Formats: sequence, structure tokens, C-alpha cells
Amino acid sequence: MNLYVDQFWTERKEDNIIPENLENLEELSILRESGVHGQRWDSIHDNYFSDPAISSPLVEVIVEAVLDSHPTVVADLGGGTGFILKQLLNQNHLPSLHMVNVDISPYQLAACQDTRIVHLQSSLASISREQLMSGKGILMLVARSVLHYYGQFRLDMVLNRLRSQVEADEIFVHQSACFQHNEDAECLNALYGMMGTQKWYPTIDHLRYRFVKHGWEVCSIQDAPMLRLHSRDLADRYNLKAEQVNLIRNTINKKYGQKPNVFTLTDDGFESSLHYTIFKCKAI
Repeated sequence: MNLYVDQFWTERKEDNIIPENLENLEELSILRESGVHGQRWDSIHDNYFSDPAISSPLVEVIVEAVLDSHPTVVADLGGGTGFILKQLLNQNHLPSLHMVNVDISPYQLAACQDTRIVHLQSSLASISREQLMSGKGILMLVARSVLHYYGQFRLDMVLNRLRSQVEADEIFVHQSACFQHNEDAECLNALYGMMGTQKWYPTIDHLRYRFVKHGWEVCSIQDAPMLRLHSRDLADRYNLKAEQVNLIRNTINKKYGQKPNVFTLTDDGFESSLHYTIFKCKAI
């Protein structure tokens, strides 16, 4: 399967042209990363996605939203191994909630053994309210590091899809990778493009504009911990050879130069950083 994915990206069209296989892009991205799914996921990138201290700003915003909106169901979209939902279950002062972990990767879902969490294998592009809850009630959506998987061309479709599945005043809390400055976003988009992914990182202002465009009110915005990405981990995650890492290192450095907390050179490759922002959005 990896050979198929590699061939797909080798044959991809030039930048800024919508690929013909648009509907399959998320599935292909997930498939390509499946080698780090499951138990390995919690240890990649210096344990970023399994560190309670790193997740605490997001969890705090979710807890506040739960106490304010009193949801019946909390659904974590792209919830992976269920880490965020398990952090919520550790909050003793929260009311009893129905927790649903939504992920397209069976390896991620299989790694979550907590019987208090319901597993649902689905993509954000096809998820429906009926899958997440039955009957009347209040639905709350949460997500961490997911929206960029849909690329520049499918982001509108996903935001519109999610809005169509919630009712007015229901909340979506998400921690998304985006940048304060356009040039920083361009640098990371170029880097990820060279790694053969369809991931796309907007600026904070642009992502806020996209949400408003599709019927969401952005209630609050706050910083989340930065994710530092070492080229050795990226090579493992995206099946990159040493010569590919070296080409990316030299090309990005030549075009964008070094910038702390964005892209810097190391003795054996490079280090880049994803900037995260926590958005609390309300359907209008």
C-alpha cells in the first residue's frame, strides 16, 4: 500500500491545481502515516500528543465550554488514540457525558481501550449527526490537529459539512495548526509539499475568515503549545529517504532562510515548528 501512496504523490499535479482524486486525499494521507498509528502515536514528536501539560490549555477550553453549554455528547473528530477524551474523563467535576472518538484510522481507534469511549471509524467529510447521537440533545465537537489534513481545496467543504450537522449555538472547540504571519505559513506549506503531503496551513486570520464564511461565530482564540518537528521524526512518519530530507533542507533554507520557531538547520537535517491556536466556535 505504501508503494501505491508514493506513486500517487509522485504523479500529483503541479502546485495550485486541484487533483482529480480529491475525494480520496484524506484517506491517502492517513494511509501514508499509518506506520506511526496505534501505540506509537503517543510517543512521536517528543510525546506531544500524549502529554497532559501540553494538552491542558485545550482541555481547559473544552471543560469551560462543557460547563457553559451542557452537551449531551462530546465527539472528538480525528481523536486518534482517545487521549483528549480520556483527559476529559479525568475531570471529576464534569457531568456525565457520552464520549465519541471519531477517526478514520482503525489502528488509532484500536489503541483506545477505555470502555467509556465509543469508537466511530469515519472521516470528517462524511460524519453525520445521527452517527454521533440519537434523539434530541446538545452536540459538542472537539478536534486537535485535524483540519490541515484536508488541504487548501477541501477545507471549505469540511467546515460546511460540520456546520450542517450541528444546530445553532452548539460549540466546536478545535486546536488547529495556523500561523500569525503569512510568510511562516508559506514556509511550512512548501516544506510539507516537498514531503509529498496535501496538508495546508493557513494564517490565524484566514482560518477565522473561513469559519465565519460557513456559519460559525469565532467566540475566542488563544495560543496553544508549539509542536517542534525534527526531520528524523518526519522522515519516519512520511517514509522519507536521507536524500529527500537533504533536498528539503537545502531547498527550504535557500528560499526562506532560517527563522527561530519556524525553520532552522541542524547537524543531521532540520527542525521546523507548527504553531497551534485554540478556537472556540459557535454555530449561528
